[in-house]
Amino acid sequence: TSSGYAFSFATDPEAIHMMRKWEGGDPGVANQKTPTSLLLTPEGIFHSFGYTARDYYHDLDPEEARDWLYFEKFKMKIHSTSDLTMKTELEAVNGKKMQALEVFAHALRPPQHPRWGSLDAIRWVITVPAIWKQPAKQFMREAAYKAGLVSPEHPEQLLIALEPEAASIYCRKLRLHQLIDLSCKPPANGLAPEHPIDSSFRQGEPPRGALSPSFPSFFFFFFFFFFFFFFFDDLLKKPEVQGIKFLFLVGGFAESAMLQRAVQAAFGLTCRVIIPQDVGLTILKGAVLFGLDPTIVRVRRSPLTYGVGVLNKFVEGKHPREKLLVKEGKNWCTDIFEKFVSVDQSVALGEVVQRSYCPARPGQRKTIINIYCCATDDVVYITDPGVRKCGTISLELEAVEGLETPPHSAPGEHMAP
Repeated sequence: TSSGYAFSFATDPEAIHMMRKWEGGDPGVANQKTPTSLLLTPEGIFHSFGYTARDYYHDLDPEEARDWLYFEKFKMKIHSTSDLTMKTELEAVNGKKMQALEVFAHALRPPQHPRWGSLDAIRWVITVPAIWKQPAKQFMREAAYKAGLVSPEHPEQLLIALEPEAASIYCRKLRLHQLIDLSCKPPANGLAPEHPIDSSFRQGEPPRGALSPSFPSFFFFFFFFFFFFFFFDDLLKKPEVQGIKFLFLVGGFAESAMLQRAVQAAFGLTCRVIIPQDVGLTILKGAVLFGLDPTIVRVRRSPLTYGVGVLNKFVEGKHPREKLLVKEGKNWCTDIFEKFVSVDQSVALGEVVQRSYCPARPGQRKTIINIYCCATDDVVYITDPGVRKCGTISLELEAVEGLETPPHSAPGEHMAP
């Protein structure tokens, strides 16, 4: 995996400045990204990151290297950890362990630039894969706080951007001459193409690389493409994406000429396969645009069903007897999953969902509301399979004069425990 950074000034938002060359790396190559590698001294103090960390560690004497803490390709490990917490540990090459939060904080140390001035005036954007779950995203935010990017008192200065969204934002800003249409390659004989296209996109061959895959790499590529083909083919059959005309390849893997040809062969008849210039930097540049205008993404689909656990009036024949709770002479059904948002539901920026709840006991001055989530939409109770608690809200309640008991006026009324 690789890392990089770019920035822009609010006074000149059209100009995106890239880190043109990282220290170290292969001679004669302009490296706009650097390996996600971190090197700490035997005392656990930051030494270097990226190419510098890789090269310095590999140049160490083998005996001396045993004491140094070298971490590489660790970004996706917080996604693959099923029980991620702030105490989760990562293992260095020498077998020693360190808290993952500390490792990521070192990796997110604010880069220095003479034109930036005070860090307090900067809005930071960290990109993460769309497959990352909420705990991993929150982990990155906590690591950024620990790294000193922003203060927890000013969380609005840090945005977590999904990589596909960032890429989409950048692609929508591109000019026509900055796009390569793989669906329309110029013929070798110089004659007009059999299926002429409009002037929407530049025609051209993808960058050709010297690629001679070994059997293991070819097998991996075949397996990946096999999985990708069936996933994407199934996706295109969904009603909400019918009529898709363009498929953009973005990210570092999209630089592969083999992948470009394979995707074009598989989906070229269904939609036009487009590659932006600087395809490997698409996400990075899109993240800058997202930081300049976070409202540019106005609607998202909820990845899960979210709701709270409440008490409802017990209805004979509808609710199971094991959920019956008799309280002060009234029958209540416990563990009701009150949905706020359903999985795959479109949620607009700033959209508000309102619910009204009553205290469960007279004179109650504090209530704790648990937030639950589930991957399906047919959930009824918080005890159903697949439902898990994902958050807690603690509310202080004000005293209401003359209210001796909770109001129970409307059928289906909700109560907070």
